[in-house]
Amino acid sequence: MKEIPFKPLKGRGSAHVQTLWAYLVQSVPSVKYRREDIPTPDDDVIVLDWADAHPNAPILVIHHGLEGHSRAPYVRRLAAFAQSQGYGVVAMNARGCGGSPNLGVESYHAAWTRDIEHVVDLIIRRFPEREIALVGYSLGASQMANFLGRKGSDVPGNVKAAYLVSAPISLVRAIGTLDRGLNRMYAAKFLNSLRVKLLKKAVRHPEVRARALKGLFVGSVRAFDSLWTAPVHGFGTGDAYYAESSCENWLPSITVPTTFLHAKDDPLIPWNAVVGDWMETSPQVSLEWTEKGGHVGFAEMNNEQWLEEQIISGLKALGFGRMP
Repeated sequence: MKEIPFKPLKGRGSAHVQTLWAYLVQSVPSVKYRREDIPTPDDDVIVLDWADAHPNAPILVIHHGLEGHSRAPYVRRLAAFAQSQGYGVVAMNARGCGGSPNLGVESYHAAWTRDIEHVVDLIIRRFPEREIALVGYSLGASQMANFLGRKGSDVPGNVKAAYLVSAPISLVRAIGTLDRGLNRMYAAKFLNSLRVKLLKKAVRHPEVRARALKGLFVGSVRAFDSLWTAPVHGFGTGDAYYAESSCENWLPSITVPTTFLHAKDDPLIPWNAVVGDWMETSPQVSLEWTEKGGHVGFAEMNNEQWLEEQIISGLKALGFGRMP
């Protein structure tokens, strides 16, 4: 565990201000994506946004957080910065996110790894000589950690490193925080987006219509997961979903050098949902932390690209980035 120097913007160091400033106020570069629809083995679609670089450049696979997308400010900042440094970028959109379709009943959850595996395999088939690093934010970081841990030594050799930001390492210890105090404003945003998708599923899939319509009236993320996420994705109950999907279960099995970055004042993912016994049993996994920074915030006093520079330098420290 290592503390990383970080100095928040003057007068904007509170957890919520850091979180909102980085998302709503901080400048966001434009990125020229090349969009591609990828069919999945279960007859659905994954939408990828590519930011191309040198033909032999290492590739960052970036995955957003809950109800995010490839055009989210934090994704575009990293995509633009990585491209400027000579890296290629593949920004994933979860099923139903970022304008992508979601044809099936299932979509994604904290341990949904099949789409990450599908994307990694596709990249390797097309570019067998190129290195790959995984970068995830929040729920996307949980998915990537689950992928790495559940695959263990079977992770393809092209995948050299992972850097995971503001991850809920223990969902069990994290979930209650989202539905308390000011965090309800984030929960409301997530729920509003999820309700729109439930309406579409009610129309497309009569077999789950009653459950989907009932989900329109839930008042918390925990209630949504109990009613929809858990049973639809085979977990049964919400508590079972949180227990089985927490990536901390799989961190000891990770064989790829992996770093988590977390701010101790993260308003959505408390510190006790990050640290745990895994720190003593996961030799390939490390934790970097800052006192301030909020949730996927890290708006630094003198450097708007602090987070992006930290991610790229962190990946290089893990051995990724053999440039052509």
